Parts: sequence; structure tokens; C-alpha cells
Amino acid sequence: TETPAPSPFEAGPRGPVGLKPFGFALMTWNCFGTVQNVGAFLNGMSPPYPMRFDSGDLVGACTLVELLCVQELLTPRAIDFIRSLVGEGMDRVYVQDLALRLGYVENHGLGFATGRVEVLAQQPMYFKTTAAGADTLARKGAWHLRVRLPRGPVLDVVNTHLQSSSAPEARRARAAQLDELVAFCERVSAPDRALVVCGDLNVPGTCKNRNVPAEELGEYVRLCETLGQLGLRDVVTESPFPTIDPARNALLKTLDATSPTERLDYVFFRSESPETTHGLRVRRVRIALDAPLVDMRSFILDTDP
Repeated sequence: TETPAPSPFEAGPRGPVGLKPFGFALMTWNCFGTVQNVGAFLNGMSPPYPMRFDSGDLVGACTLVELLCVQELLTPRAIDFIRSLVGEGMDRVYVQDLALRLGYVENHGLGFATGRVEVLAQQPMYFKTTAAGADTLARKGAWHLRVRLPRGPVLDVVNTHLQSSSAPEARRARAAQLDELVAFCERVSAPDRALVVCGDLNVPGTCKNRNVPAEELGEYVRLCETLGQLGLRDVVTESPFPTIDPARNALLKTLDATSPTERLDYVFFRSESPETTHGLRVRRVRIALDAPLVDMRSFILDTDP
């Protein structure tokens, strides 16, 4: 049950005497698994460049962790990929079947893959807030998973995908969804259990490194303050820490070459109360999937201008 060195969570100083620190790794990933245009919708709900889901390197990267939290599982090919991880290093997968009604996607596109942990409970949630723009075509929300880690600690994890876009109506929808998210986290967590909230929050997080509108800076501050009500803190202490970068991501470069280098994906963490037997602390935070997949090199070359 020992976890390789890259694991970002390990037992803190309150760990039981006589036991080596255990490791636990969690990864959040927006897999770009939704259709990008009408043509892709008519062509069997195909995600952009579906051949990337055939990459053995991608499977390997996704199965190095104990808990994989995924967003945008909104096409059959993306859903098939996450299910294929069972037997490749993961024990269980939690994903919703794709449900369409008059072109409207009724599931939230979230999913989990777990390995070497015991799942104790799970609960999905849909936002009541009306989304804006293209997000009205899907039901965004959150999904809670409670897991028991190796050697005892219990962790609550909430995976979510908030409203996209920087338009004023999108910001308002995202703020309302954030309030709903906090209420949901309060219901499914407890002060004596560690808590992680992660996913694509669509809030620009490298804003203090460039000249941006005051409302963009204020949105990140409000994000930290709102989740801070639950004792959660942003695990990223260095900046910038971009999670979308068209210069390094050929897929993003192909879909939106004008996209700014930005941080939209987050992990917020709260440890247990001091009275608990086990303590978790963040040991390491790093960007995953930040280099071209070796076995997809021809795809990368084909998509570069």
C-alpha cells in the first residue's frame, strides 16, 4: 500500500507511532471530453481528437494516483476512457451514463477513478442556478466521494465544474454556483474529516501577475474567502501556476490559439481537527499531463501549424 514518491499527501506528525508515513495522490483533470461544435455533435458526439484517449501514456499518467477527479465526461468516448482505467491500475470508476434530451445533456460530466482506497459513500449534486451561454446545454454540479485512505484516515472529496466564460452574466452564475457548492460541502463533510474541493472552477487564478480588470482579481479573492468559510485553502502557494497554456498544450492551441495562459483548475484542502488520530498535510503540488504524450507524437506534429 506504499505510494510512490510523487504523492502530494502524506501522514503528518500526528500519525500513529511505529508506522511509516503513507502516501496518497489525487489528480484533477478537465479531459476536454465534450463536443466543440455542431459537426462533432452530429458525428456521433465526438470529443476533439478522440484518438488521444487511445494513448497508453495517458492511461499510465491517470493511474499513478489513488484518486482521479475528472470533468467534461460528456461524450461516449470520454466516458469509455475513464471506464477503461479499471484493471489498468484503478479498482473502481464512478461516472454517469450520457443522457440526452432534445440536445440537452442531463448529466454533469463529472467522474472519479479510484485505486487502493476504500470508498465509503458518494453523492452527486446539480446546481439550481441557471447557467449562462453554452453551459445551459449541460447540468453542471458537483460530486462527493468519501474514501478511507491506507492505514485509516477518511477523506471527503468534492469534484466540481463551475460556469465558464468571463461575461458578466457568467460571473454572476458562477458566484451563485459557488455558494451552492459551499452549502453542499457543509452537508457532506465533517470537522473531524479532511476535505478536498477540486476541479475546473473557471476562476482566473494568475491574475495578480498581469494587468486584469478589478472584477477578475475580486473573483479569485471571493473564491478563497468563500471556500475559506469551511477552512479550505488553495494548495498552490506559488504563482503563476497556469493550468491552461496553448504554448504547451497542442489540443488547446488547436481549439483556441488565442486563449491566455491562465489557471482555472484548483485543489482546495482542509486537514482534520487536531484531535484526530491521523493527520494529512500537503507535501507536493505539481502540474500533471504537462508534456506531449510520447505515443501521440504524430498527433502533436499534425496539429501544430
